[in-house]
Amino acid sequence: MDPFAISLAIVSGICLGTGLLHLLLGLRRQGTDMKHLTFGLFAVAYGGAVLTGLLMYRAAALPHYLTADRWSGVFVAATHIFLIWFVAIYTDVQPLPVLGLLTALFATLMAAHVSRSTLIHGEIMGITLVTLPWGEQIAFLDAAESTWELVFFFTQLLTIAFLFYACIRQFRRGERGEALTLGIGLFLFVATIVFDFLVESGAVDFVLASDFGFLPLAIVMSIKLSNDVLRTEEELARYRRELEATVEQRTSQLQGANRDLATLNRIVQTLASVTELPAALEQVSEAVAEQFSAQYVYIVLPSAPEAGLQVTVGYQQGSGPVGATPLPVSLTETPYFDRVLGQAESLSLSDVQSLPVAAPMREFVARQGIESAMLVPLVVRGSAIGLLAVATDESGRVFTPD
Repeated sequence: MDPFAISLAIVSGICLGTGLLHLLLGLRRQGTDMKHLTFGLFAVAYGGAVLTGLLMYRAAALPHYLTADRWSGVFVAATHIFLIWFVAIYTDVQPLPVLGLLTALFATLMAAHVSRSTLIHGEIMGITLVTLPWGEQIAFLDAAESTWELVFFFTQLLTIAFLFYACIRQFRRGERGEALTLGIGLFLFVATIVFDFLVESGAVDFVLASDFGFLPLAIVMSIKLSNDVLRTEEELARYRRELEATVEQRTSQLQGANRDLATLNRIVQTLASVTELPAALEQVSEAVAEQFSAQYVYIVLPSAPEAGLQVTVGYQQGSGPVGATPLPVSLTETPYFDRVLGQAESLSLSDVQSLPVAAPMREFVARQGIESAMLVPLVVRGSAIGLLAVATDESGRVFTPD
């Protein structure tokens, strides 16, 4: 096949493929995406116009040429109609009287083209073979000009005026990137019209470029719209991930709150049903250990006026309840206990093994393997009468204020 014919076949394939892609994008998204639908119809119509134009150039007889020419007229008119509406939707510039007039003019030209070939071209003498500069021959119609050709020319000028008007309005509105993308495609389209005028006037000896006029517009707008789709999909995916993370966080918080409420309810029921305080505190210690996944829970009270300490009761994972155990240290030797009892404020401790405490307390911590702990004051009438110690052998664990 000759180079010009090959070029037209490639252009047609690109436009048809691009058009079908955007039609699918317009139909598969939520609702109907008119921007992609009108662009897809424009690209398909343009691909059809190029393909029927190729059939015209390769026609060997006048009847074949006129058949292809009728279909070409339909596709050319449809290309302009869908382009007008795509630009109106893309730029959000939609003067309905102008859009209705241009659509009606191209629809009328389409009907005239289909009804009778001589209505568009005037008197038809036959087809002529034209030799391109590189030796390839293509068929052209030898016919007199008609009024309809002038109507098409002025309708096309009105269309170009509207397209650039919409582009300028979009630019002034602040959508400069979108307007520049559209403007580049429109400028190249107009450049092919000017080039064809130079060819037809004899100033330039080359093939007509009008068959390629819409190709740059189709390509740049397809890239722009596809990038918009990808960016939108990426944003939706990000929002979806953030929503899932938020839902997971809230669910975890609710589950934690439910566990807290269940533990509190269990403690309340224990205190209400068990009449002996040591037995009740043992069950409370066990419930707290389960709630915090802690290895050790101790209730510590000052044992005498001189501020000695003792474990009144507690619970150890694996061995069960802990009975009363004296701690041979004073508050002055355990500044952390003294701080909790004196200020009635909770305290979270990490890396307990390295904290400066009295030797007996350090030995106890090392023997139990305690790494992190939480000390909570037991307050009665505004004063701390003792503390609840929750400890774990997990290194680096931090107890939060909640």
